[in-house]
Amino acid sequence: MKMKNVKNFFVLIFISLLFGPLAMAQTTAGTSVTNQASVDYEVGGVAQTPVDSNISDFVVALYD
Repeated sequence: MKMKNVKNFFVLIFISLLFGPLAMAQTTAGTSVTNQASVDYEVGGVAQTPVDSNISDFVVALYD
């Protein structure tokens, strides 16, 4: 069983290395991005007040 976990780990690393650069290449350097998260939840079936995070602004950097 342990060897199977090691094999799966290396397969995951290989896939990450193979497709990671493709995922990063989707946004052009210099693009301005604004991001905000929010959560809407219930406690004991009672709806709670939604909570918003702070707004985060950043510019996509160019990595060579």
